Amino acid sequence: LKIYDVKTGRELLALSSQANAIDSTIAASFSKSLASAGELLAQAASGRTDRLVKPDTPVKVKVLGLGGLEALEKLKAQMLRLDLKGLRLESYSDGAAVFVAVPRRSDPQEFASTVLRGDSLGLELDGVGAQEVIFSLPR
Repeated sequence: LKIYDVKTGRELLALSSQANAIDSTIAASFSKSLASAGELLAQAASGRTDRLVKPDTPVKVKVLGLGGLEALEKLKAQMLRLDLKGLRLESYSDGAAVFVAVPRRSDPQEFASTVLRGDSLGLELDGVGAQEVIFSLPR
């Protein structure tokens, strides 16, 4: 059994197994041994692939109190310096920006901490949810 990452083509997991079975015919023995080997591989693979094959978890990042497009550009440049799989500006209106970020680690609290460590704008953390982080800039 081999499992590959479709995007990169990289092999994530390779397992092999063998099984035996006895039955009245060769075909039935072959069928039973193949089914047993499949069950063994499924059990082994299910425990290991949970860690390897995790879907990307986007985090919605709301920033309130931005003072115009220049501040938005600075914020975006700051976010792009983070170790992210992806970043997209979803909306900007009346000083409030909403980004969709895909961090390499799916913990929103850790992501919020990373944003604050690299902050040069003076962001304050207002809240962290399951898939949302809210920051504000003091006026």
